[in-house]
Amino acid sequence: MTELGQNESLSPQGQARRDAMLGELVGHMSHLRRRRRIRRASLSTAMAFLVCVGVFRLAQFSPTHPSITSRPEVELDARPSVSSQATRVVYVATDPDVIRRYRASSQPIVVWVNDAQLIEVLAQMGRPAGLIRFGDRLALSAPVTDDELMLNQQNR
Repeated sequence: MTELGQNESLSPQGQARRDAMLGELVGHMSHLRRRRRIRRASLSTAMAFLVCVGVFRLAQFSPTHPSITSRPEVELDARPSVSSQATRVVYVATDPDVIRRYRASSQPIVVWVNDAQLIEVLAQMGRPAGLIRFGDRLALSAPVTDDELMLNQQNR
């Protein structure tokens, strides 16, 4: 297939086909343009409506709205009787032992144990587990901490 230059002309069938295609394309493009225009107008109208609704809703909750600023009148003479009120006295004092009870301990928290002692302590706690060594790392064969046990119960 060769490109048509300015000097070459179409056959009568080619010209008829081109004219038919042009009519169809112009009609299709007009339809698309009309749909885009309607879509833009609808979107603009919807946005304006939403802004109006938002302003109206904010105006209802503003402190200057009449329904908020108008407060019911309260009778000033309506006082509770002295006999209906209970007297409550609370003495607040500083506890000198609070510092001693919550002071950080200087005793070590970490206790070094060997493999046999670890297995024995876990068995005494009701959390038996085996030891798995790989390289210089150690893992337990079963969950033994409270967090691990709780996570396993939740996953069941």
